[in-house]
Amino acid sequence: MTEDRTNIATDTFERALAKLMVERVRQFQKWGEQKHSPEIWLAILLEEIGEFSKAVMEARFRGRFKERIGEELTQVVAVAFAMLEDWLRRGDEEW
Repeated sequence: MTEDRTNIATDTFERALAKLMVERVRQFQKWGEQKHSPEIWLAILLEEIGEFSKAVMEARFRGRFKERIGEELTQVVAVAFAMLEDWLRRGDEEW
């Protein structure tokens, strides 16, 4: 029997989406609707990736802050999602 790859709504998928939504709400409450150029979005995203990288390295080599990995990864995904929201809102010609 083959695996059904059309149903991605697993428990893990739903937990990931819930984390994403909580983070997006937090970001919206802090910053409001964000409208940036691609260059600014990229700088924001890379800053978040840097924080994720730091959390991974600290967990791996210092054995601490393991809980930060998930938090930072969620922020990376949420910023990328906010970028997509901005692009969809304004369209590729305005971006």
